[in-house]
Amino acid sequence: MKLTKIIKILPAILLLAMFCSTEEIPRDNELDPKADNYTVTDNADLQDVNTDTSNLSLADFTFGAGDNESSVTQNFSAPIYGDSGTSISWASDNGAIVFVGGTAMVTQPTSGGDVTVTITATVSKNGETATTTFQVTVLMKDTTPPDQVTGLTATPVIGSSEINLSWTASTDDTTAPESLVYEVCISTSSCDTFSVSQTTLLGETAISITELDAPVTYYFRVRAKDSAGHTGTPSAAAAAVTGGIFAGGFSTNSSGVFVAGYWKNGTWNALAPIDWAKSSRVYSLVVDGTDVYAGWYSTNSSDVEVGGYWKNGTWNALTPIDATKSSYVNSLVVNGTDVYAGGSSGNSSSLFVPGYWKNGTWNALTPIYATKSSYVESIVVDGTDVYAGGYGYNSSFVSVPGYWKNGTLNALTPIDATKHSHVYSLVVDGTDVYVGGYSTNSSGVQVPGYWKNGTWNALAPIDVTKSSRVYSLVVDGTDVYAGGYSVNSSSLYVAGYWKNGTWNALTPIDWTKSSRVNSLVIDGTDIYAGGYSQNSSGVSVAGYWKNGTWNALTPIDATKDSYVNSIVVK
Repeated sequence: MKLTKIIKILPAILLLAMFCSTEEIPRDNELDPKADNYTVTDNADLQDVNTDTSNLSLADFTFGAGDNESSVTQNFSAPIYGDSGTSISWASDNGAIVFVGGTAMVTQPTSGGDVTVTITATVSKNGETATTTFQVTVLMKDTTPPDQVTGLTATPVIGSSEINLSWTASTDDTTAPESLVYEVCISTSSCDTFSVSQTTLLGETAISITELDAPVTYYFRVRAKDSAGHTGTPSAAAAAVTGGIFAGGFSTNSSGVFVAGYWKNGTWNALAPIDWAKSSRVYSLVVDGTDVYAGWYSTNSSDVEVGGYWKNGTWNALTPIDATKSSYVNSLVVNGTDVYAGGSSGNSSSLFVPGYWKNGTWNALTPIYATKSSYVESIVVDGTDVYAGGYGYNSSFVSVPGYWKNGTLNALTPIDATKHSHVYSLVVDGTDVYVGGYSTNSSGVQVPGYWKNGTWNALAPIDVTKSSRVYSLVVDGTDVYAGGYSVNSSSLYVAGYWKNGTWNALTPIDWTKSSRVNSLVIDGTDIYAGGYSQNSSGVSVAGYWKNGTWNALTPIDATKDSYVNSIVVK
């Protein structure tokens, strides 16, 4: 009986067991029959792992300067934690990259080209993991410097102390031309020992070098530098002499003494005279290479004005006919190694004898009238020919214009032989000889103009009843420029120049005061006119006009007169 009941109950128990059976429950949801209580949760850690793995990208990498995933040359870093509290470890499939923590230690290959490396990120949290991969390209190490720079040229900028450099772009095995930089050596020697003075921007093949001294010879060399820091062989040296605007004249000091000197790019350079207590002046200026010559006179302690010139600041007195008489250098020419100084020297009869010194040796020229003074105002050396323009007095004490060619006097016909005429400037252009100055008409008015091959060419002044003069002549191609002044109806000197006969007045400091052009230079399309302009106090201010714009030069004493007598533009 009992056995039957047990057998009948067993199928029911088995059926209940089958009904209650389910699939295997995940590990985290298993029930611990020994625990007093338990909690059922979902798999949050796995979700965090999957989220951070999905969000991980190359944007999370920090590459070195200039690098990216396609161009790796240096160590980079990758994150080691995810936003959801996961941990990230890294590995690569190539020894070119070895990870230490989140830092990729990169070794560039030295041969065989660039290498693409697969790096694997393993994201984990509480035993849950997932992986993802990325690829980066490690560039082959650049061991070759750029090619030597060629074609370097150094060009001085006229009228300034600036020099422009340019060269042909270098080439490199890995760095594109537009990514090369260039290092520049600047020296007053040859730059044989390369020292970096300036560096260009990326890809630049030209640079302007400014704030240089003048006149000085500067040497330059340039080398290319690639993105790996390799520098190529420096170029061959290029040299240039700095220039600028040089204005010779004098400036009066507080004691009323004329001090000889010149302004170089606006800076005054006093020239040491024979006696600082006596006056000295510059009338003619020459800049030849790195040498500066300035001539006129310096007064000695006996009040004799001694003709001579300064070379680079050193005074060179020229032996006169009579050391007790004054002498003057009115015009300087440097021709190769020869220095010509045209002027006059007083003799024992107190007459001025025209002539010139060549390398210190006096060469007298036949005066216009033997018993009267004559003067050389301008000298030109053309090949083997020496021209000297000036004037001399005849027996009636009338000044007669003319010029000497190789010692032979050529008198020039004035407007009126009974009136004064002077020559201040001489130009030789091919076979043509131009001589500028003035010639006085029968009314006693000084008429400005010039003689061309002996023929007089009058220039129209502001007022034909007033005197005018030409102090400086320039022939530029077919154009003839004549600088000086023209007197207006108020009897004021007006600075200006004539171009092919047309008058061009230059704006002074004060239109109610006088101004004058003493020296004229034409450089391309630029016109420079040196001289002076009086201010409202009547003080003569040294300066120059460039294309009509006045540029005052700082004097020793702003309450005293200063003048520019000669201007040079280099």
